[in-house]
Amino acid sequence: MKNFSFFFIDRPRFATVSPALGVLLLQQKSAKQDILTRSLNFCLGWFFRIFNRAFDSVNRGYTSIVKRTLRLGFVMLILYGGLLAIAGLGFKMVPGGFIPPQD
Repeated sequence: MKNFSFFFIDRPRFATVSPALGVLLLQQKSAKQDILTRSLNFCLGWFFRIFNRAFDSVNRGYTSIVKRTLRLGFVMLILYGGLLAIAGLGFKMVPGGFIPPQD
């Protein structure tokens, strides 16, 4: 009964994630692996572990940057406005065409 209610209650949330992530979230941890999965883990397990460690590290770094950015939302808004102002000034200073004025 637990799986039945889980399916209907959390279904809208899983509709917003990618299919691969949905499979990972719905997969049981104690499920027995098939022969293909076991052979891939045996041959390439070292690569998967290194990749997962690197991916988790990048994910944690990106998450921390986003958290800091959201905490400093007003400062980031001012910085973004400054960048837009600098870009606008740059467009005004650069000539509009490449044809030189006549002598």
